[in-house]
Amino acid sequence: MNHPFLNARKFLPFAHRGENYLKPENTFEAFKTAVDLGYSHIETDVRASKDGIVFIFHDPTLERLTGERIPFHKLTSNDLGKIRLKGGAIIPKLDETLEEFHQIYFNIDAKTWDVVSPLALTINQLKIFHRICVASFNDNRVLKLRKLIEGPICFSAGAIKSIKILMMAHLGVTPKIVEPCIQLPLFFKGIKIINKAVVSKIKKSGTKLHIWGTNKEHFINELIDLGVDGLMVDDCILLKEILIRKGLWD
Repeated sequence: MNHPFLNARKFLPFAHRGENYLKPENTFEAFKTAVDLGYSHIETDVRASKDGIVFIFHDPTLERLTGERIPFHKLTSNDLGKIRLKGGAIIPKLDETLEEFHQIYFNIDAKTWDVVSPLALTINQLKIFHRICVASFNDNRVLKLRKLIEGPICFSAGAIKSIKILMMAHLGVTPKIVEPCIQLPLFFKGIKIINKAVVSKIKKSGTKLHIWGTNKEHFINELIDLGVDGLMVDDCILLKEILIRKGLWD
């Protein structure tokens, strides 16, 4: 698929939840730090408030980032606006984030069903189809987003489809993939699942392959040398340094 999201640069470096080695994850501060480093693609997560406003947040509760064991979905947008994360950062709204970082591509993971409709509405209202890739572990959630979003959106395979693709690739079969990209972890339950054969078979299908789940220099080097199309990392400085050395930072 010839989508601007996938073709913005020759290798896609994703700042996973922003540059969260230096700043609190999924915040304006983390996103700005990544952008200042030269990142054009940010991976992030969204959830809906009790009143249906889309916020950028990963976990189902606030506990890890605030110390408060409160389910995210029970809080209104007004409640969430008063909360400060560790370090004093706010929980950002998606629409404000997309408008603030108006030249950046966002890979958006829809964490729950209740965020699907307001997420699609936000993308439709802002008409930013060219710089969004929607994702979810739930295949049906991705399918629903594709139906609701009114423009040519980039999307990745959900978990069930990804497992099928991986199984076929490990068996030496080139899978048929309709999704423009597939985003896979390097490890699953401690077992390394990405190798030369898997990368080769997936790329033969014509789809783009992005890998997440490592910040180790030797794994990053290995994956780039295998020919993956992008990496999602927390350590943005390390990935940038490696890509510069390999002549892949543009």
